[in-house]
Amino acid sequence: MLKISGGVYKNTPLLPLQTPGVRPTPAVVRVAALNIWRPLLQGQHPPLVWDVCAGTGIMGIELASAGAHEVVFVDQHESSLKLIRQNMARIRHRTLPPKVRPCEFTVTCGDAFGLHRINQPPPQLMFVDPPFAQSLAWLEYWLDKAQYEPSFSQSSAPIWLLLKLAGADLEAACTMTAPVRAAVKTYRYGAVALLSYRMKPA
Repeated sequence: MLKISGGVYKNTPLLPLQTPGVRPTPAVVRVAALNIWRPLLQGQHPPLVWDVCAGTGIMGIELASAGAHEVVFVDQHESSLKLIRQNMARIRHRTLPPKVRPCEFTVTCGDAFGLHRINQPPPQLMFVDPPFAQSLAWLEYWLDKAQYEPSFSQSSAPIWLLLKLAGADLEAACTMTAPVRAAVKTYRYGAVALLSYRMKPA
């Protein structure tokens, strides 16, 4: 059973995805992502977050629990979209502390390689957890095309991207992002690495 690690929905159990070969983002990575983004999540203007390749929805719900004001879940599989809605129902019955505004949720069917076609407000934070075999291909898509689409490039705020990579792909990812190296940070957690990329507004 999956559980939310912290925040207003802490310890809420979520349903797992029963798809062979598909695993949710490990708890250590979820906690690491929350720590990286904590100042933004707890700032004066809580962010709108996209959880891409959302799977069970646990990462987006973790971010909502930590302070995001809106989460857009993006996944191309109907089984995942159904499960995300079921897991959202599990947290909606929770009683929130006084003055805590409930997070808004949107579930959208979309391909990780078609983000520029998704009709949703641009995110301030975006967590992307594609299958490991697609991580570098997705980063190439983002750097070459998606980030320059008006829906992203005309955002008034920077977009913080967090991409989960297999450790062996980290060096290649850093080479791909060399032109914006000042905006890139990497974090290692065993065989998993997180790449944090700040896209400056146009």
